[in-house]
Amino acid sequence: MVSLPEGEHNVFPGTLVKVAFVSGEADRLVVPSSAVVRRGEVTGVYLVGDDGRVSFNYVRLGAPTPDGLVPVRSGVSEGESVAMDPIAAGIAYKDQHSETGAGSE
Repeated sequence: MVSLPEGEHNVFPGTLVKVAFVSGEADRLVVPSSAVVRRGEVTGVYLVGDDGRVSFNYVRLGAPTPDGLVPVRSGVSEGESVAMDPIAAGIAYKDQHSETGAGSE
């Protein structure tokens, strides 16, 4: 049985209603959707290390929230720094690899 607060709700016996219950809370790691890079089938984020070097990590994401955040299910750990500007991070990543002569990953 669900009790409604006092007031007019236009609900009468036989009315179909949807009820949701909060059963608990969980911490989750989220990033701004603007930090997520999508290239075809590849989804990832650029991470910035303590040494300033940029790396690209593939991520698995959950459903976006109304406030523009995206839960990260895998690919990023708590405490890692996600680049907020993926275009600038991509340029830095490319420059790093051209300086070292390394191929793209």
